[in-house]
Amino acid sequence: MTLPEAAAILRVIVRTAASAGTGGGHVARTTAVAGALGRIGADVQWACDEATVPYLLERDISADTIHVLRHAATAGRSGEAEATEAAQVEDAQETLALCAADCTLVDSYQLGAAWQRVARTAGVRVAAFDDLVERPIEADLVINAAASPGAYDALAPSARALTGLPYAITGDPSRPPAAGPGSLLLAFGAADPGNLTEATLRVLAEARDSRRAPVPETVIQLGLGAAGRPQVAQLLSTIAWASFAPAGPTSPGTPTIAIGAAGVGLLERMQAGVPSVVVVAAPNQRALAVAAVRSGAAVAVADVRAACAEAIRLLADPAMRARMAAAGRHAAVLCLGAIIRGETSHDRHIASAVGSGIEQIARARGIPVLFGVLTCDTLAQALARAGGDAGNHYAGNKGRECASAAIEMISLLGRLPS
Repeated sequence: MTLPEAAAILRVIVRTAASAGTGGGHVARTTAVAGALGRIGADVQWACDEATVPYLLERDISADTIHVLRHAATAGRSGEAEATEAAQVEDAQETLALCAADCTLVDSYQLGAAWQRVARTAGVRVAAFDDLVERPIEADLVINAAASPGAYDALAPSARALTGLPYAITGDPSRPPAAGPGSLLLAFGAADPGNLTEATLRVLAEARDSRRAPVPETVIQLGLGAAGRPQVAQLLSTIAWASFAPAGPTSPGTPTIAIGAAGVGLLERMQAGVPSVVVVAAPNQRALAVAAVRSGAAVAVADVRAACAEAIRLLADPAMRARMAAAGRHAAVLCLGAIIRGETSHDRHIASAVGSGIEQIARARGIPVLFGVLTCDTLAQALARAGGDAGNHYAGNKGRECASAAIEMISLLGRLPS
């Protein structure tokens, strides 16, 4: 049941698309946003083509909120090329005619500025996901976890842009886990149009059969509708150390390491603290791969053979895996505290050890680590430096200073070339 219009604090239409050729990443992130909107009392309706319906249903979207468009500009299409302007206009008009809406959330390569213009002309606000940073956008809000600050200044001058990994949208982390501790996860997307899963599995089988390197139990995330799934299933019938993940949408779980593409699944692995070896499976994934590598959470390679070699190397390097796992979960670390002088010089030894330990963390993690540990003679001094003065914009508040410095460092790293 949807909320009655009078009870909804916000009326939203989500226009998304998924298919065996496109994959399910667009649906994964739009359903995550829709879930959050629903929890605050929004009424969310869905507009899509016929091929997208199963992807929505398997993520527990109610069938009575899904509307299949008769003139969907995304029907039968994959790739990054926009639909014609006429097709986008017709699609937008049919979408907006479904029900009253305050805003729309759009996530499809085929729907661009022409679609957005129709909605905004009708007085409906538009939020749009973008992965390309190469075409004009006429939305009120644009979201791109891989883009750097300022990327949309010229392409979307009227939009507020949420860019960088802090704005990454992923699927529900409470979904069943794909893989457990000690395993290797293969995750090239629900569709895997390049059939990289099979190619990777064959390289791992070669390494295992030749005893060149230990290959752990391997779990495969691959959609039931993927074109290459029958070939993978046939290969799995000949080996005992690999298997499919549970059917339906799954979270990464807790594998030791993953090999996969650089789509929404990479963001989910980073969120779960799973070190990743990334193969860029499509041009639109390149920016996210660069961002993940820059953060320290992933290693990018050219092909599946190099990916297998790198994964095997990382399996023997737990310290590096720990650094990658931490980098995926955190953008910065703030070390706050106070060491107060007592009757002996013991405080000096503690301060020295703390400083040395924080320095080691900074060297190991590859992310900003801020030193905010006070060394004071008295408790009153510590409180004065920790509480600050509201009338002076909290100048002298060590925690606030560290937080501001962390934000500046995160922003600076996002602007630096890879």
